[in-house]
Amino acid sequence: MFQLGSISTGTLKTEDLLPAFIHELAIRNPDHTLYFDGEPSDMLREVDQDLQELCPPFVYFGAHPGDGADFGFWPDWDAIEEALQDPTHTLIDGVLYQVPRDEAVLVRQYAEEDHLTVLDLDRTVLWSTA
Repeated sequence: MFQLGSISTGTLKTEDLLPAFIHELAIRNPDHTLYFDGEPSDMLREVDQDLQELCPPFVYFGAHPGDGADFGFWPDWDAIEEALQDPTHTLIDGVLYQVPRDEAVLVRQYAEEDHLTVLDLDRTVLWSTA
């Protein structure tokens, strides 16, 4: 299951973020090879993009919405709300079926507004806030 949460907190310095981002990329995608010959800030942007591409549906990599110096993997609440309002999706008993792409379904627990679980079509949990 994909783990949400912080990988670096309390800093916006490239020299602090870059090792944390590279370490996380190595853990989440050990086969990925980085080749870069340039400025550290450019490499940081590239690794940031690589981490973003690893995100499952409804997750983003970046700064926490409440703390710009807390980087990690977070639920994309805007994308979730957008999907819930999208007429091409079908919501049945708290399960959101993505009709056009068939990538994932979103199970939302309405009793706890911020608790949700995202599963693939085989009902394997991709990630959860629980």
